[in-house]
Amino acid sequence: MTERTFGPSDVAPLIIFLTKFIEIDRVKTAVAKRRRGLPSADCVERRVYLKQSFPWWGAFSEFWAVTTSARSGEVVHASSNVLGLAKDSQKLQDLLTGMPESVRLKYAAALGSIENASGHFFEIDMAHYFLMAGFRITWCEDRQDRKMPEFIVHTPSFDFDVECKQMSADKRRAILRLDFARLADQVITECQ
Repeated sequence: MTERTFGPSDVAPLIIFLTKFIEIDRVKTAVAKRRRGLPSADCVERRVYLKQSFPWWGAFSEFWAVTTSARSGEVVHASSNVLGLAKDSQKLQDLLTGMPESVRLKYAAALGSIENASGHFFEIDMAHYFLMAGFRITWCEDRQDRKMPEFIVHTPSFDFDVECKQMSADKRRAILRLDFARLADQVITECQ
C-alpha cells in the first residue's frame, strides 16, 4: 500500500465533496458546537479534550477561512489538519462504490455529528485499510431481526465479518473524563 500525495488543487474538491456528502448544515452545526464549547471549557478540558478531539471540526473552520480569503477559492497552503480532512474525504470516496444507499445515509448523518463522527469514521478507516490491501468489501445494511457487522471482507481464501468498536474511557472507569479535567484544573495552578 502506497500513500497518495495530495497537491493544493486536490484539497478543495475533496473537502467540498465531504461537505456535500455530510450536508453543509450538519457540518456547520458540528463546527459551531465545537466553537461554542472552546471558550467555556476549563483549561485542561480545552487543551486535552476539545482541541485533541475529532479533528474535522477545526479543519473545516481552517478550510473555510483559507478559501474565503483566497481569490480563486483554492487552497494554496493546507495545514496538516486540512490535509488530513482531504485524505479522510478521499477514503470515503474510495469506499462509496458498492455502498448501499441506506449505509450512505447512515454515514452521512453520523459523520455530521460531533458525538458520533469519530466512531463512524473509525469504521470507514478500517474498511479503507482492507480495500487498499486489495480486498473486496461488502457493506451490511442494518436489520431488525439480527445484528449485522459493519462490513464483510472478501479475501481469495475466505471471507470474514468486521465489527468495529471503540472503547470510551467514560464507560470503563469510575471517574468521568470531564470530572477529571475539572479536578486537574483545580490542582494545576498555572495553565496556559
